[in-house]
Amino acid sequence: MSGLPLRTRLVAGLLLVTAVAFLVVGLVTTLSLSTYLVRRTDETVLSAVPPGPPGGRGPAGTPDRIALDRARSVWDLTVALDDDQAVVVAYRSPETLVLSEADVAALQAVPVGGTTPVTVDLGAAGSFRMVALPWGDSGQVLVGGDSLASVWDTVRRLVLIEGLVFAAVLVVVGIAGTVLVRLSLRPLRRVATTATAVAALPLSDGTVAIDVRVPEADPRTEVGQVATAFNEMLNHVEASLQERQRTSERLRRFVSDAGHELRTPLAAIRGYAELFRRAGRDHPEQAEVSADRIESAASRMGVLVDDLLLLARLDEGQPLTPSPVDLVATVSEAVDEARAAGPHHHWQIRSAAGDSADTGGDGKGPVWVLGDPVRLHQVVANLLANVRAHTPEGTTATVQVTVEDAQAVLEVADDGPGIPADLVPRVTERFTRADLSRSRASGGSGLGLSIVAAIVAAHDGTLSVQSPPGAGTRVTMRLPLAPVQGAEATGSSSGSTTSGSRSGSANIGEEIR
Repeated sequence: MSGLPLRTRLVAGLLLVTAVAFLVVGLVTTLSLSTYLVRRTDETVLSAVPPGPPGGRGPAGTPDRIALDRARSVWDLTVALDDDQAVVVAYRSPETLVLSEADVAALQAVPVGGTTPVTVDLGAAGSFRMVALPWGDSGQVLVGGDSLASVWDTVRRLVLIEGLVFAAVLVVVGIAGTVLVRLSLRPLRRVATTATAVAALPLSDGTVAIDVRVPEADPRTEVGQVATAFNEMLNHVEASLQERQRTSERLRRFVSDAGHELRTPLAAIRGYAELFRRAGRDHPEQAEVSADRIESAASRMGVLVDDLLLLARLDEGQPLTPSPVDLVATVSEAVDEARAAGPHHHWQIRSAAGDSADTGGDGKGPVWVLGDPVRLHQVVANLLANVRAHTPEGTTATVQVTVEDAQAVLEVADDGPGIPADLVPRVTERFTRADLSRSRASGGSGLGLSIVAAIVAAHDGTLSVQSPPGAGTRVTMRLPLAPVQGAEATGSSSGSTTSGSRSGSANIGEEIR
């Protein structure tokens, strides 16, 4: 049955179990009825046996004609045996009974004076339940009993009725079982249909949307649980395909953008190298300019390669070199650098250390985090560089350091034009720029925020970007605070290295122009 459909096997199993149950019931009822009817026949046979000592005589010693008459009136067959002769005394049947030698031998085998009837087969006359009694003075034996024909007729009628009833019930059970199994397995057929539809989708051609699902079924049933699990699997597969597609698209865009970014300085190097070769000795001043241009292009290419290598190392999960870092001092140093690089912007620092920071009694103090000081400085520098590169002159940038829920919070906000709404969700992706033409006039390679996000993630922190229309841009970084005792024990020397420039720039509300 392994090759048959599941519904066929279930219905067949149901019919088999039902048939076995009916067979057991039929056997039990048939045996019980036949035993009961034979016992009733035995009681009838024994009712004709006279009481008192065997011999067939009454109290006066005369032959018990009354007992003989009673036996003849009760028994279906009464036979008198005398030596090898057998005389049919009474036989309740319209047919004439002729006893064969085998019949006589069977009658003679009946125990004389027995109190339990035995079954005697008389050939064509059928089976009888009979007893044997001594009768008369000459040693005769009176054998008599009742026929079992009515018993077997009743049993055969019972078997026939049971067979018909059981067959009808099996037909009904088969039809009802088929209907119930079909209804119960309908969700399973839907699962198979859905699986077939999914298998027919051209997933190898880049299709990532799986728009077919199994209709909802009762989750309390096993088939319903299979349908629910199958839908969850399809959701997971669809999400995985979409993520793979996004990753593939990012990779293609990354390779294209990286190639473009590297091609630009390489083209400049080739062009100025050709100009340098032609100018040569005749135009030394032009050759010097070409050499400077080559060096500048090589530097830009080196910065891009360094950024790509840094992202690759962060993607591989290479460990950083953590140590206690004063985030306020790091911000102060980065803002000093931004002020020098962008004097036409307004830079403002706000520091609000919580109770966990050592404020020194004046409300101004460090905020310690555990991280790589070089990379954390790079984070702040990149955020400020983005403000300088993507906002017009006169823009005010505010850097704020606070402590919330055992986390150091760094916010860099500006009042510039902001980021296009469609660009905000993917602003931390690599080579993401508002200028789709890849022009470098309005910014860098598009790796700045990607590096920031990767470094923050490597420090177990989070980064969020908000840019409401017309309200500027706010970038928020959250990092776990370092243990206070460890930070204080090692932080004094770290903070002293930049105390000269940081002490004057970490004041709350100070504006640097």
